[in-house]
Amino acid sequence: MFRYRRILVPLDGSTLAEHALPLAQTLARAMAAELILLQVVVPLPLPVHLGPEEGIDRSRREEADRYLAAVAAGLQDGTRVRVERLVGPAAQQIVHFAQDNEVDLIVMSSHGRSGISRWVHGSVTTRVLRQAPCSTAVVHVNDPPPGGALQRVLLPLDGSEAAEAAIAPAAAIARATGAQLVLLAVTFSLGEQGPALYRHHLEQIERQEARRQQAYLENVSASLAAPDLPVQTALVTGTPAEQILAYAEENAIDLIMLASHGRSGLERWAFGSVAEKVVQGTGRAALVVRSGHRHQQADTVER
Repeated sequence: MFRYRRILVPLDGSTLAEHALPLAQTLARAMAAELILLQVVVPLPLPVHLGPEEGIDRSRREEADRYLAAVAAGLQDGTRVRVERLVGPAAQQIVHFAQDNEVDLIVMSSHGRSGISRWVHGSVTTRVLRQAPCSTAVVHVNDPPPGGALQRVLLPLDGSEAAEAAIAPAAAIARATGAQLVLLAVTFSLGEQGPALYRHHLEQIERQEARRQQAYLENVSASLAAPDLPVQTALVTGTPAEQILAYAEENAIDLIMLASHGRSGLERWAFGSVAEKVVQGTGRAALVVRSGHRHQQADTVER
């Protein structure tokens, strides 16, 4: 059975960054994972004539330690919590920590109207999402954070192996939290794009593609069938990113699961620009599954 073992939440002392905590805590509790709270103290570039930098850095380190201890103390639900404080460039330290400590999932917050360009850590969050060696979840602060058990988890699929890398994590999260798993496929529309003479033929192609997609969803659903995992399938027509966003908004989705692959994260997503548009455009929490992640894959089978 797939599960996350270590979940990392980078914090910067702001309430915006803390918006990631409810989802991280929910997943950690449901999967019996260790929750790691990390704050990176970024050194200040002070002129020499202002005095030793060490005194200021020491004060900021102590402040970070007190902050992390207070946040950890507020998580009173039996979750295993560890706090870590590092000094250095924020994105670099977060990525290195995740790699060195075999982190399975990083959960971070974003805010603002323009998605990735307005993340809590600014360019830090964007760089973590692109460079992280593991899966990354993004919680948008404009939307209420998921609290308690998730209700509905959306998994868009396009029939590719890359997209299917998110099936096991999505099913595990839905099962562990008691959520319904919704499998979504987006089929294309050609009827209005061609000459009237060929419209009937194009509509036939659309219907054939819709039947193929529906059969695919039903096969995936059947493979996941279990009493403790309610699965629903949905087929919509239109532009993939727009339809995924619209479905999530109209159907009270709590978490969207997407798959990425390759070495460069966002630049190699399973759906290409579609997944990036979804993460940027949604007000829902989105979890990007990094296919090929060795720690994650190793936990797919329990021993």
